[in-house]
Amino acid sequence: MNIRNITSMAAALCICAAMAGCGNTNGSSDQAAEKTAETTIAAETDSFAGAEYEEDAPIAEADNAESTEAPAGLEFSPTDEIINADLASGYIQIGDDIFREGGYMTVGEFIAQYGEKYDCSGIDTSTEAGEEFTRFIEVTRFGTDFTIELVCKAPAAGSGTLADAVIVSFEHEGGIAFENTWLPGGIGNHCADRNYDGMISYMQEKGFTETEDPFPNGSGLSASKMKEHVGTYYGYQDLENITPYGLIQCFVQIDEENLYGVKPVLTYAFSDYMDGDTVYFHPNNYYYGNDSDIYSWG
Repeated sequence: MNIRNITSMAAALCICAAMAGCGNTNGSSDQAAEKTAETTIAAETDSFAGAEYEEDAPIAEADNAESTEAPAGLEFSPTDEIINADLASGYIQIGDDIFREGGYMTVGEFIAQYGEKYDCSGIDTSTEAGEEFTRFIEVTRFGTDFTIELVCKAPAAGSGTLADAVIVSFEHEGGIAFENTWLPGGIGNHCADRNYDGMISYMQEKGFTETEDPFPNGSGLSASKMKEHVGTYYGYQDLENITPYGLIQCFVQIDEENLYGVKPVLTYAFSDYMDGDTVYFHPNNYYYGNDSDIYSWG
């Protein structure tokens, strides 16, 4: 599989704006074509499957969603488990469910565990899945517009069916799910209570050491470089831009083998557009299998 390069620092920031969950695995243009060609499985036709967000307008995330408020009886808050979790756990809480990023669950296991909560009726688990398999599956919570996306890759055995495909990322699909997604530490995907300076201090408190950008000008993204930089972070600010911003990325490795038999390496990206609201934090790049197996969120 190819690797999607971050085309520029500004483009990396724009990833945080494209919070609709349309995932990429290769070069941006190649992966866009791949996802267009793939059939995204939507469990409900009135879900957010057709929503599109402009990558250069991060604030449009909330503007374009039909609703970011949970209806009565569907209100969430970060659990103690996610608040106390370390970034290297790979955990992510969406709504009231905690998932693990990096390839620890198959599609079949998701259906067995969450099929009574999310409408999985549109998933044809008999679909063949080979080594180059990629599928983006949207499932919606019964009776709501609460939609998440499962980013599915090849079965751990190399081939099988969609039921055997490994979920490498769990992503919100805007709207209610966008405002109810939390990462370790209880940090929200949309985290207006955070800022650039505070997150630099947070990284240092967590034991990360500062480094230079290992992917200058968006080039050279690789599993080996990601592994080399585990435990480090880098930060960048452009205060002269017409829209000032700051970006921080850190590198972690999950200390448990996934279904592919590797310990995934993740980067987390934090961006602050310094307006008090357009502030985001999310997993960014995932190394999850072979050296070429890197999935880039966004």
